[in-house]
Amino acid sequence: GWRREGPPSVDKEYAARTRGGGWRWVRDEHRLLRDSVEGKLVVGSWIDITDRKQAEEELVELSAQLEARVLERTMELERANTSLAREVEERRRLQAEIARSEQHFRALVENATDITAIFRADRSLSYVSPSLERTLGWTVDEMIGHRLVPFVHPDDLSDLEASFAATMRTPGDVWSGLVRLQHSDGSWRTIEVAARNMLHDPAVAGVVLNGRDVTEREEALQRLRQSESDYHGLFENAHDAILIFDPLDEVVLAANPRACEVYGRPREQMEGMSLYEISLDRARGSRFVREVLGGSGVVRFETVQRRADGSELHLEVVASAVEYQGQVAVLSINRDVTERVRAEEALRASEERFRQIADNIHQVFYMVDVDEDRVSYVSPAFRDIFGIEPEELLRDRRVWMPLLHPEDRDRFTGEVEAGDGMLELSYRIVRPDGEVRWLHTRSVPVRDTSGRVFRVGGITEDVTERVQAERAVRASEARFRQIAGHIHQVFYSIEHDPARVVYLSPAFERVFGRPPGEIMEDMGRWLASVHPDDRDRVAGELNLKATPVEITYRIVRPDGEVRWLHTRDFPVRDEDGQVRGAVGLTEDVTERVLAEQAIRDAERRAQGTAARMRAIAGAGARGGGAAS
Repeated sequence: GWRREGPPSVDKEYAARTRGGGWRWVRDEHRLLRDSVEGKLVVGSWIDITDRKQAEEELVELSAQLEARVLERTMELERANTSLAREVEERRRLQAEIARSEQHFRALVENATDITAIFRADRSLSYVSPSLERTLGWTVDEMIGHRLVPFVHPDDLSDLEASFAATMRTPGDVWSGLVRLQHSDGSWRTIEVAARNMLHDPAVAGVVLNGRDVTEREEALQRLRQSESDYHGLFENAHDAILIFDPLDEVVLAANPRACEVYGRPREQMEGMSLYEISLDRARGSRFVREVLGGSGVVRFETVQRRADGSELHLEVVASAVEYQGQVAVLSINRDVTERVRAEEALRASEERFRQIADNIHQVFYMVDVDEDRVSYVSPAFRDIFGIEPEELLRDRRVWMPLLHPEDRDRFTGEVEAGDGMLELSYRIVRPDGEVRWLHTRSVPVRDTSGRVFRVGGITEDVTERVQAERAVRASEARFRQIAGHIHQVFYSIEHDPARVVYLSPAFERVFGRPPGEIMEDMGRWLASVHPDDRDRVAGELNLKATPVEITYRIVRPDGEVRWLHTRDFPVRDEDGQVRGAVGLTEDVTERVLAEQAIRDAERRAQGTAARMRAIAGAGARGGGAAS
């Protein structure tokens, strides 16, 4: 038989082209076979290994990829191990740093003056720094677990609650403000707080609040604001003009409203203008500015400047050096004394005119110096009225006292002593020639700033003719009243503006049946007493007539009796010829009117009887003629 002898002579793999032109992988194996008689035979085979070859190629590729990935992963692990080692080392370093930082932070928190606190979601304190006790006097144990509400000033509570609630609704939100908290001694401290919502941070789980005691700062700010407000209010509302100007060129840096009013210029024109432009006494003003800068302190002087309209402005100035916006300036408080200067000038002119008048008037004008108990001035008319030389009164102010009428002396002395300089009195004197004269004196006290009377001024005039005239008038009035009181007619006097009855004679009540007082109080009651049928006519006839009027009318007395009256009314005119009132006489003519009516009635009856008689006579004559 045949046997295999040795390894095959061929055993390899290669790619072979197919009929279709493609390529296939084959495995070629050739073996040598021998028979028993030394015969040789080559036996071979081709196996299609394309699929296997492709699988092997893919496996090789995958193996390469795997090796690459293993290598890459190995390198990544090496890098991760290296990084981890560094991270471990960094963590150890950070932990050590954190430990040191925590120690530092705790030292800062526990020794800082600021308060650090953490509030839970229910607003209770979970942590508060020891500085709380130094700031507010409360211990940490007294505050932990409690809310802040009981310690908040009532006026700040609502705002704090609202701000806190808004902050807690938004993670990371920050709120800051001022709040007043109560100290353990009962006082209130102003705390500047800043709060951050860190409820979302598990490490904190609360609202972190930092607070600083700013009580002294706020009080100082309040004082500063008040001081600035006071200064601004004083500057803006002062009654005097206030200027702040540069001493080098006297350019105005600031002017208050009163200064603008006094100078007649708007603020934008005043500020930036040099006082040199309006000064009428530049050298004098500059000299005083130098005194201010030379350390003289407050300097007072008077100067003259010019208003915007060109008129003179007299000023009383109080100047001092100040610091304004970082530079040396002059603060000038200017009081407008123009009116005072004019008044002084007018006073001097007035005094001159007064002396000229006083020296020429008929009244005696005098001035008494109380402290020196002497007459300091008396006008020349003293000689004419008293018959004594004025110089004698200047030497002895009581020289005229013996001239007082004996009946008036005590009254005059009493009035003078009780009047404290105020006096108005009529009295008599007996002149050296024996003539009695009536005088009227009016005096007023002159007081100083403390209210003390230091001078008395007065006027004495001779009123003899007036007194005599008044006596004549009173005598005439007495005679008139005697006549008016006994006549049967009603005499009246009225004024039109205002409408009122000035006088009614006693006969009014007898004629009208009413007391005069009713009509004196209300003139309308007189017209109301006029008979209704005559009222309009009477009112029209007597209403402000400029000519005399006579009218007859009826009245109805309170008892219902109707009376006939006759009034004669005469207008009264003033010095300008205008009708200001009326006077008149009213008499009761009832009997006369009734008699006249009776006569007229009798005449009518007689005329009727005569007519009837004539008619009868005429009828008889006609009848007789027929009979014959």
